[in-house]
Amino acid sequence: MSRISQLKTATAALSTLVLFAAPAWAQSLTDASKEMLKELKLESSILDGLDQELKVPPAWIEGSKKEAALRVRLTMHASRFEKVRKVFEARYPWIKVEYSRGIGQARALGPLLAFKRGNYVTDIVSSFEALGDEYAKAGALVDLRQLVTAKAPRSEFNSEDGTALAYRIQHYCMAYGNKRVKAEELPKTWEEVLTNTRWHNGKTGIAINVNTWLAPLWGKNGEAWGRDYMDKLFNVVKPQIRKERLSTTPKLAALGEFDLTIPGGDFIVRGHADEGVPVGYHCPAPVPVTAAWIGILKGNPHPNASLIYVNWALSKEGQLADNWGDNFIPSHKGLQRKEFLPYPDAVLGKPTAPLTPAVLREMPKIIKVWHEYWVKSGGEVDSGGGKRGAKKKPR
Repeated sequence: MSRISQLKTATAALSTLVLFAAPAWAQSLTDASKEMLKELKLESSILDGLDQELKVPPAWIEGSKKEAALRVRLTMHASRFEKVRKVFEARYPWIKVEYSRGIGQARALGPLLAFKRGNYVTDIVSSFEALGDEYAKAGALVDLRQLVTAKAPRSEFNSEDGTALAYRIQHYCMAYGNKRVKAEELPKTWEEVLTNTRWHNGKTGIAINVNTWLAPLWGKNGEAWGRDYMDKLFNVVKPQIRKERLSTTPKLAALGEFDLTIPGGDFIVRGHADEGVPVGYHCPAPVPVTAAWIGILKGNPHPNASLIYVNWALSKEGQLADNWGDNFIPSHKGLQRKEFLPYPDAVLGKPTAPLTPAVLREMPKIIKVWHEYWVKSGGEVDSGGGKRGAKKKPR
């Protein structure tokens, strides 16, 4: 064998060795994934194990190629979903996604009502936690425990029957005007809101969304604690009863309408702060944590594409795509990292109060008690389940 032939043989052998020695995730990255990682400033090693997560049955692949389409309904704006679409369709180019944004109560109710009539407005449904029991009674959802990634999300948020899995999480604590409030003044526990007069008599503004913060705390500390907290909040603290939505109340704190607002969503507050609004975010212990569910409607016309999409959405790549598109905090146990938290110092290292399925079953009782205090304090409850308040001034 000539010297040149020997070199070619050695080079080929070395190339083969390098190929098989390379991590699986290094081989499977699409150009869209590489672009995503670059913009997120993440190393490709964060996707370690991705090939195993995406190893679905061949029958799903073949079936999805025949279906060639999929309807997805999430909460993110359509323009932001385009980044998610880009990564998904780079991975599965034969599946064309028809996306619709779900807003308000219709987000979860519309697909359920259509299903009961034998129709489908979407194949994938999301953020339907409040109607979880109704979906279960209707037998509307596919068991997702067959997915490779079924065990990827933080398990405390998933439905017990495996039909609803957490695909993103969020922390709901409090926002404050950082020109009026010093960090050292902020309450270290939720009880300090009740006992420290600094936050009494209109210095705290509250929105009607008890499900996001007090419900998880009720679940962790018990019903007696929850009822006592509500009583003291309304009758001792005497907060401002606000009609504004959670996207607005942090701005009002920054403007001086009140010093502290409860609840405050972490990524909502972060968005305002990034725009220059003088607002901060703070979490007393324990930290209320909620999750948004994702599910597949049973009997939809794209069953294989649906399974592939949800499996991908719960994978590391799908979770990063949601974060890239709309700053969603991943529910994947392997992605519980500070890079994905709007305010890591506010939540890391603190005990949590998760909004579990058990707490969700208690939600009608919690909301009923809350609304009694809310209305007595001058707030209003709309006919669609009480998403608004009314009164702006303290009692």
